[in-house]
Amino acid sequence: MKKYILIIKTIANDKLSKSLIGGGASVKAPQDIHKIALQNGYEEYPIILRGYKNKLLFIVVLFLKMIRLAINLPNGATLLIQYPSLNPKMLYFIFPFLKKNI
Repeated sequence: MKKYILIIKTIANDKLSKSLIGGGASVKAPQDIHKIALQNGYEEYPIILRGYKNKLLFIVVLFLKMIRLAINLPNGATLLIQYPSLNPKMLYFIFPFLKKNI
């Protein structure tokens, strides 16, 4: 069974963000979860987005990429999504695209 951890990164000014790199308490928990997941056999499943100035366009593109992820995810796979990297309300619209045996 494949196990994936979702990583959402943005590209701003032609540079990939280091969303899990940095200091301070705000990134400590996501860093720890990411590290523990990788140690336990999870693979990164990155979604890379451009840093759109229009917030609505950013949300639409993220939503479409999440639907594509749900459709392409192998049967029986586990997907770990860290809050708040994805708004939980978005998942209600993505769940119908997931295969029933995931």
